[in-house]
This record gives sequence, C-alpha cells and structure tokens, in this order.
Amino acid sequence: MRKYIIIGMISCCVMLSGCSISEIRRSFTGMMLQDFKQIDKKYSETFEKDKKTAYDEIMAFAKGQSIGVSRDDFQSGYVTLYGFGEMYGACIDTTEVGIFFEEHEAGKTVITIASYNSRLARNVSTIFFNMLKGIPPPNQSNKVKETK
Repeated sequence: MRKYIIIGMISCCVMLSGCSISEIRRSFTGMMLQDFKQIDKKYSETFEKDKKTAYDEIMAFAKGQSIGVSRDDFQSGYVTLYGFGEMYGACIDTTEVGIFFEEHEAGKTVITIASYNSRLARNVSTIFFNMLKGIPPPNQSNKVKETK
C-alpha cells in the first residue's frame, strides 16, 4: 500500500510541475544524442581537416577553456560539452552543446553544432569554427553580448 502512495505522489508531482517526461529525464540525465539531431537550428561548416584532427582540436580547445565533456565517442563522431557559462553568460553551466563530426571525403570534415539554446549554439559555433580556422577566440571584452 505504501508503494502505491509513493508512486501516486510522484505522479502528481510530475503532472503538477508542467514538465513532460522527456524534460524531466533531460534534467536528470542530460540530453540524449537523438535530442541534438532533432534540433532544427544547427550550425555546420566544412573544414579541410580529417576527422581525427578536427576532433582533437575541438577537445583540446574545450579542455583549455575549462569546458566539461558530458559524452564523447570519436568512432560515432560526436561529443557533448557543457560549462559555457563563463564563455557565454546567457546560459547555465549545465546547458549542453552537441558537436558532430562527419568526414565526407579524405581530409574534409563537416562539423555540426547544436543546442536547445540556439543563441549558445550560434556563439559556440562562431568561436569553435574560428578556432579551427586559426582565428583566436575573443577575449572577455570582445565577448558577444545579448541584446533584449
């Protein structure tokens, strides 16, 4: 009987919170890979780099910026990152960004960046794509500012 009361209370909390089950799952486990693939607003660019080089440069840059890695799988061609609060103030540090690597032909890799925070995805894609082109990231005084 106690088990049913607990299940009922949890169900009521979920219904009253106004969140869908997928939103609740996402808050506990982070975004799933398919969540990133379903986002409409993505940023892509092709680079004259093989997949391994592009992946290594992205990972080294993220580490240098103290950006956390949620999940990564080089073989599958993706990495999910979090901790962009300092780089981009219009998000919380747990907001994830998915980066996908697809080598279309030898030495050419398409990199796609997506996040449910589309402004964050745009900002991250600008910074990361510039870094891959050899353009240094902006310092704090040059940081992209949001206008309301």
